[in-house]
Amino acid sequence: MPDRKLTVLLADDDEVYVLCYKVCLEDAGFEVITAKTRFELLDYAPMTQALVVDACLPSLEMEGIEAVAELLDENQIGGPRIAADVPIIFNSGYGEDTPTVRDKLRGYPVLANRYEWVCKDGEIEVLIDAINRLRRRRRR
Repeated sequence: MPDRKLTVLLADDDEVYVLCYKVCLEDAGFEVITAKTRFELLDYAPMTQALVVDACLPSLEMEGIEAVAELLDENQIGGPRIAADVPIIFNSGYGEDTPTVRDKLRGYPVLANRYEWVCKDGEIEVLIDAINRLRRRRRR
């Protein structure tokens, strides 16, 4: 039986980025679902096996970091909305070491050791490698 494609949720408000990365991820063998609103992100995330989320998403009515933390919240009815083995990649034009980003991440301990940070100006291969690496690590 052939392997089922890994479904990646790509959440970003930059349409050019979404179109380019969607094509590249599909060419790499992934199925891609896109989200442009907070509601789409929260609705589609449970159906995917990997998340690629822009850390700063004003169109989501909350930051991408905050939205992912909401998906992982164990205090909500039914528990977290995504499984523990779902790779989470924050893809942003900001570096993870930016003071604002560090402060935001510190505010969500549920994210500790759950994500990888990939800068948008990097090569698509870096993003693909991060998805695959986190997926392998989470399966162990």
